[in-house]
Amino acid sequence: MGTIWNAALASQQGIETIWNKGLASQQGIQTIWNKGLASQQGIQTIWNKGLASQQGIQTIWNKGLASQQGIQTIWNKGLASQQGIQTIWNKGLASQQGIQTIWNKGLASQQGIQIPHRTASLQCALVSILTSVGIKVN
Repeated sequence: MGTIWNAALASQQGIETIWNKGLASQQGIQTIWNKGLASQQGIQTIWNKGLASQQGIQTIWNKGLASQQGIQTIWNKGLASQQGIQTIWNKGLASQQGIQTIWNKGLASQQGIQIPHRTASLQCALVSILTSVGIKVN
């Protein structure tokens, strides 16, 4: 377990890597704090290496936006390497409309499918996709 420092971005944005060794020994947590953006938006990135080794999960939590909109982004690297799946869950909208957005980049590259964010458009897109693969939708 070590510290990851992106020097190329650091020169542009003032990125600094802080590694919490106390928690790391218990849970494999590594904390990366972008000071350049943090001063503007309070962004903090937490990468759980303990789960990553099992499932390839990387969690990015934007605290600045979270206080306003409750946005949390979860990227499953394990599936991404197999299928190119990236999942974005907007908790702020979910509480209002129950919307969960899943963007399957793997299928998009094969079939040219793009899933819209709006509920009505999403329903139409899903019906279209299901119909295209031979599933009848009433």
